[in-house]
Amino acid sequence: MNASLPQNAQVLNAGKSRIKVLDFYRGICVMFMLVVHFFYFYGAPDFTKTAVGLSFELLTIWIAACIYLTSGLILLTPQATGAQHTKRAILLFLGGYAAIIAAVHGLDFKPEFTHEVLLGSVCCFVFLMGIFIAIAGGKSLSTGIKRGLILLAAGYALNFVRSSVPMWLSLQLGLVSAEDLGGDTPLTEFLVVDILQFAGIAFIICSLLRHYLPQPKYWLGLALIIAFASPYAWDAKTGNYVIDELLKLLAGNISEGAFFPQLPWLAYAISGMAFGHWMKQADDLNSFLKKSAWYSLAATVAGIAIILTDVDYHSGDSMRAGPGAVVAISGFTALTIFLLQNIVEKIPHNPIFSFWYSWSKHITTIYVVHWLLIGWGLMYFGFRTLSGSSFLITLLALYVLTHFLATGWARFKPGQNK
Repeated sequence: MNASLPQNAQVLNAGKSRIKVLDFYRGICVMFMLVVHFFYFYGAPDFTKTAVGLSFELLTIWIAACIYLTSGLILLTPQATGAQHTKRAILLFLGGYAAIIAAVHGLDFKPEFTHEVLLGSVCCFVFLMGIFIAIAGGKSLSTGIKRGLILLAAGYALNFVRSSVPMWLSLQLGLVSAEDLGGDTPLTEFLVVDILQFAGIAFIICSLLRHYLPQPKYWLGLALIIAFASPYAWDAKTGNYVIDELLKLLAGNISEGAFFPQLPWLAYAISGMAFGHWMKQADDLNSFLKKSAWYSLAATVAGIAIILTDVDYHSGDSMRAGPGAVVAISGFTALTIFLLQNIVEKIPHNPIFSFWYSWSKHITTIYVVHWLLIGWGLMYFGFRTLSGSSFLITLLALYVLTHFLATGWARFKPGQNK
């Protein structure tokens, strides 16, 4: 290793150490995704109308806001010590949340932002997936395709175990009726297009791009084409069941069980891969992020400007962002990496950081475990039945179980180095 390189350059070029800010960011995204999954499947529809539910909803939003506000404070006070930054972050979080609760107490205020937090965190997560593909290094094309196929198969295996089997058992045991399921069946649950199916196909496509078209500037061009062309392909149908199921993977919608169609989600992964390529080539991480922040900010502003030309069209529908939103979110995600780097560098390591790093490191296991808990737990709790303190206690229990089951499996699984 070249000792004359800056420390960050050594981390980037070594290919063995993890880049903390990426794990930090991905851990945060995973935390929000799991909160909203638990909330959607277990929280009663009127949960946020209660005092407990309102407080929980606002807490979710305030955590996200505090992360960005803390980074802003660090940028505005570069001479402050790590202890001072930590103290300010704690005071900002506690004082701000108390002020928010006091301000809305007694008001007819019903926030509906949790879904937006979920969608934003998932978009960022997919962009980060592209970065990790680039950072991973020069794996062979066959290895990339093999990994993609494994992810694709794992997605359907998870559908079967987390949804199809519990639903079938619930029907057999009389816990639910076919009418209660509203047309859903064990087969439709098996064919759901979730993030593992998306990731598998996207991994194959990204691997092919890296092998046959190794110039990242062309990747960005392709990502833009995908973003702007996607709405024209959405909901394509032929009337043939098999072909339509394949089209669902490409351009389906939520109502038919396609939460992550390739169009437009693939645009995030490809643009993230381009960003990750340039990050990997940089001699110094901090210098790269400072320079890239201006381009990221420009992309964010450009995306917002595009959205304003036709808000409905460019915002897209629930889980399929329109072209302007794809550009804005991609730029904002890259900009956020710069902002979070300030937190990672200036605030001393602490248990919260360890938690987020751990969840990023064990992301696949955590994702599988939490869905198994949700899917099988529905047989006991029912769909959207919990409210008040019972929901918060169950949420905490699910978080604890997810963490320890996932990290325990990672530690003791066969072949794991002790």
